[in-house]
Amino acid sequence: NKLNSHFKVRVNYFEIYNESLNDLLSQNPQSDSNLKLREQKDGSLVVMGANTVPVSCPEDIFELLMVG
Repeated sequence: NKLNSHFKVRVNYFEIYNESLNDLLSQNPQSDSNLKLREQKDGSLVVMGANTVPVSCPEDIFELLMVG
């Protein structure tokens, strides 16, 4: 039933600069710089140690874009 569907949306925001992957939502950007990208067994990619922020509306996403 479509009326009973629930979704969780989470946001990550990254920058690739000079061959480094940086977390733009980090509270401490110096310690979280140069994160590692890993491939999972199912072929998906994950950024190890990245901050993930739950959002509930488009405005939340826009606010995170402004932070980054």
